[in-house]
Amino acid sequence: MTSFQRSGKTAPRLVQDIYEYDPAHPPATGRNLLADVPPVFPEYYNGPLEHISSAACRHNFVSKPAQSYVPQSEQGNTGASTKVSAVCLMCRYHLQVEVSSTPGIGQPSTRFSDHVHHLVYKSGKHRGGAAPEEVSPKGQMLEMFHYECSYLSCSVAVSLRFASPVLNDDRVRLLTDPEVLRQRANEAFAAHPDRLEGVAPPTPINVLLNLRTYISNALLDSQQSKSISAVNKRFMTCFGVEGKPCKDLLEFLGFSSKVCKLALEYVLAICNVINTSTRTKAFGNLLDRIRGQSFPIAINSRYFSMTLYTNLQRSSNRGQCYYEDLGVVEDMAASSIIEAFNRQVSVDPARTPVYLKCLKSIGILRGGEDGSLIDQAVQVAYSEGKYTEEDVVDAYKYFGLSHDDQRLTEESIIGKFYAYLGATTAVQETETRRQLWRIGDSRRSERIKAAAEESTTELTQPK
Repeated sequence: MTSFQRSGKTAPRLVQDIYEYDPAHPPATGRNLLADVPPVFPEYYNGPLEHISSAACRHNFVSKPAQSYVPQSEQGNTGASTKVSAVCLMCRYHLQVEVSSTPGIGQPSTRFSDHVHHLVYKSGKHRGGAAPEEVSPKGQMLEMFHYECSYLSCSVAVSLRFASPVLNDDRVRLLTDPEVLRQRANEAFAAHPDRLEGVAPPTPINVLLNLRTYISNALLDSQQSKSISAVNKRFMTCFGVEGKPCKDLLEFLGFSSKVCKLALEYVLAICNVINTSTRTKAFGNLLDRIRGQSFPIAINSRYFSMTLYTNLQRSSNRGQCYYEDLGVVEDMAASSIIEAFNRQVSVDPARTPVYLKCLKSIGILRGGEDGSLIDQAVQVAYSEGKYTEEDVVDAYKYFGLSHDDQRLTEESIIGKFYAYLGATTAVQETETRRQLWRIGDSRRSERIKAAAEESTTELTQPK
């Protein structure tokens, strides 16, 4: 059995984070959205509040069919992984998502499991991690993240792989800058005036479509995969006389005596700028598989978002951090948020005070029926001995102490407790003991907790 001891996130939260994670633009905090655990901003944190850079790309992914594999649902749980590769049409970052499960373990193979997956980060190679990111033979920066579902009855694992663009900005400029294309075409017209008479100068889309054709033929149609004549009209107008202005670029892509298939597949995805709707759907289907069960949406989800914006001033990040710390999204129903709280506590009990604060705060923010349902869960947690960080601060104040007083010892705290206990009524004693127990539990002090749990007749006052 895997021992997690680390916070996780629901599958819908992971999907949202995938769209918001931009390796090229890390936030001011240096926090890694896909690997670092909550709290996003611990209590009394005085550093920058940015957890997603304002320059980060909000990805628009389309899938790459040649690098994807989605088994049919009727195949059953054969152990075959679902893998979909995609590229962002905005920043050209590449993403590969793989979902796997162990045959015969956990839930039977169906389109959706009977729960929303709660995914815990296990390992990876990425910026700021124990193992650094890798570099591909083509110079791409590669980051990897691996997760497991925390439900003991579920064997689902999810792996993510981000890769920086194949072509750098200078190479993209060679293919798309209108002035560069015009100059290159004019040189070709001057070198071969008769042959190119009447040929129009190419536009950026012409260049990309022609490059796409060459790559498609090399990869997908061996019958049409043949040498390209250096005096071919389209080739010259797009890539210059004998292709010399683009020689380094073409060789980088593998256009030589031996085709570099992987590089061509990546660039084909970039050049393939048409028919994106079906490929977008394919990527969406994979995200459904990551999510697992179709989670219930809160009826007033739009209102909740508006409340966060107006009442908490969204730029402060505090409101959405309650959701992120619990590993949920803002439009989740209260029942799903409560279940996520229970999962977080089960896999990461040391951070229970953080998670209870988040649950309590979300209930207050939502109010109404959702707020009442969440408050019931909060009261259950309190009855089980759980507490928030603010409750610990209040516990110190109860005894006239300060939580950040470094001079406090077990003896001084217990002595203060006995002094208070001697002046309390039988009705007040229960509350006094509860406050001491919270201090002891937060300090990991068995001695303080034992003093709080002793009955009146068993107390032994320190001499």
